[in-house]
Amino acid sequence: MIFFVDESSFSLFPNLVKSYFRKGKPAIIKRFLRFKALNVISAISPEGKLIYHIRNSRYLGVHMADFLRKIRKAFPRRKLIIIWDRATTHYGEEVKELLRQLEPDQLELYMLPAHSPELNPDEQVWKHLKQETNLRNLACKTFKELREKLVDNVENLKNNPNRIIKMFFHPDCGFYA
Repeated sequence: MIFFVDESSFSLFPNLVKSYFRKGKPAIIKRFLRFKALNVISAISPEGKLIYHIRNSRYLGVHMADFLRKIRKAFPRRKLIIIWDRATTHYGEEVKELLRQLEPDQLELYMLPAHSPELNPDEQVWKHLKQETNLRNLACKTFKELREKLVDNVENLKNNPNRIIKMFFHPDCGFYA
């Protein structure tokens, strides 16, 4: 089973897609903690499966290995092929140790070429969540509120396998063009 994996972040500071401001005046949105964010990792398959995890801090190698274990646990009898970008956490010592522990036919990792997000259909997950859901233009007061809204939207997507399958055929995704 093939999974494409990618990470993104969601900030308390809104991801403005479209808004209106007075002409000639700069758009100023006052918000504290704008550089803190919830970090999310997801994996999608051409069959429409989605697995995700949310953290309050950035992902390190140990978290990548844990996420791979989570995918492995969800599909224990399937050979998994993971395709992801070249982030340093993807080929850290923790991930290498996990690969040493598993049988060779259980998990294979492949790296996408550098600077080629168009080859990863999982990028469309973030585009969908940030531009086509109620997370667009959303400013939350707390991380708890942001997490609740994020989980609701990711779960809605997870329960819509046809929408996930369409991400593999999106015009911005050069993989299946």
